[in-house]
Amino acid sequence: MASKEIDLFDYKNLGMKIRRHRNEKEMSQEKLAEELNISRNHVSDIECGKAHPSLALIALIADSLDTTVSELMAKEETSEDGKASSIIMKTISSFDSGKAEFLLRILEPICEVLTEYSIH
Repeated sequence: MASKEIDLFDYKNLGMKIRRHRNEKEMSQEKLAEELNISRNHVSDIECGKAHPSLALIALIADSLDTTVSELMAKEETSEDGKASSIIMKTISSFDSGKAEFLLRILEPICEVLTEYSIH
């Protein structure tokens, strides 16, 4: 019986993050490949999730893209709750303290009602 390989890590997510960071730096796949001493095709395969780079290579990629291994390897929020929380936190973090306090005063009674009626 052939065993099926199970990936416990999301290499597509890693690849998307690498591509996003590379594009933010306006760096081509060729330039990144040159810095890493690998082929441009290998960079492409990593970004598509087809290649599974070693932790050592991920560390080199992070260094070349001025980011961290943890940032590249962190799991993305994919649930609707995670997306909603992310949007709320980004919005609140853009407020000055006065606006944040005002929003908190509005949200407290709403949260109490939601809790009272067990609305999730």
